[in-house]
Amino acid sequence: MSAAPVRILEGAALGLDAATFVRSVAQDCQPVVLRGLCRHWPASAAARQGWAALAAHLLGFDVGRTGQAFIGPPAIAGRYDYGDGPDGFNFERQSLTLAQTLERIDRAAREPEAPSVYMGSLPADDYAPGFAAANVLDILSALAQPRLWLGNASRVACHYDTYDNLAVVVAGHPGGIAEPDARLRAGREGEGAVLVREAREMQLRRQGAKVKRGEVGPVHGGGDPRQCL
Repeated sequence: MSAAPVRILEGAALGLDAATFVRSVAQDCQPVVLRGLCRHWPASAAARQGWAALAAHLLGFDVGRTGQAFIGPPAIAGRYDYGDGPDGFNFERQSLTLAQTLERIDRAAREPEAPSVYMGSLPADDYAPGFAAANVLDILSALAQPRLWLGNASRVACHYDTYDNLAVVVAGHPGGIAEPDARLRAGREGEGAVLVREAREMQLRRQGAKVKRGEVGPVHGGGDPRQCL
C-alpha cells in the first residue's frame, strides 16, 4: 500500500471561506497542511517575538481557573503513558492555573532536571476567555469550540479522535502521523507500525495484562509511514 502525498495549501490557496473549506478540504477526510493559515493571529505574532511575548499574550486571558495537568519526570522525555501496572501511569496529575502552567513550561525548558508539563484540550472560552475572539479563524463554523494545548515537548501515543480536528501550531516544532482509519488498522512498517504496536500494548494493559513497552511484536506492511502535519 503506497502512501499518497499530503496536500499542502499556502499563499493564495488559503483564501477560503467556510463553505469552500468544507467542500474542498474537510469533506475528503484526508490530512491537509494549511501552511500559514493563522500567521495573522496576535498569538502567532507574539510567538515570533519569543517565549516571553507569547506567555504575556496568553496571560492576558488568564482568569485563574484550574485545570488538570500532566507532570512528568525528565526520564520519560515527554512520553506520557501507562506505568508498569494496569492502573498506573508514568506521570502525576495536578490542578494548575494557566499562569502556573506557563511558569512550569518555562522552567522545564530552562532546566533539564525539572519535570515537564502538559495541559491539553482546555476549552478556550472557559480558561482563556477572549482568546478565540482575538485569534479568529473565519473558515470554521461558529459552532466550533476552540481548545488549547500547552506543554513542553511531548510524544502522544496512537489514538483515535472522534472529532474532526483543525490543529493550529502557534509555537513549537510540530510533528505527527495522521492516518486514515483503514490504513492505521492495517499497520505499516516504521513509525506507523510503532503506533499500531503502542495501541495494542495500551489495549492489553487495560485488560489487565502485564506488558512492558516493546514486548508486543511489530506490525508489518508496506508504504511510507511519514504523514506529518
